[in-house]
Amino acid sequence: MKAVRTDHELECPEIDAGLRARGVDLVTLPDGIPEAELANAVADADLLLMCYTPITARVIDAAPRLKGIVKYGVGIDAIDIAAAMRRGIPVVNV
Repeated sequence: MKAVRTDHELECPEIDAGLRARGVDLVTLPDGIPEAELANAVADADLLLMCYTPITARVIDAAPRLKGIVKYGVGIDAIDIAAAMRRGIPVVNV
């Protein structure tokens, strides 16, 4: 399983260690990554962890294996919910 984290400030050693202990390949992308680069980076992602980076329909459509989007913090306005719903991808915030 591969998880992609879009925002550097979300790094948490305890969570990272827990994910890796369960065999998750965790990739942290640079802050402010352009949409096209993000779309390429999530092409083989199963899980997307984000806070501020916009998750557009283009990004969601570029990730055929995507099983979930986790938004750290309040609200989900940075995520194209309609695109996620069309694909049956759950969106949660923590």
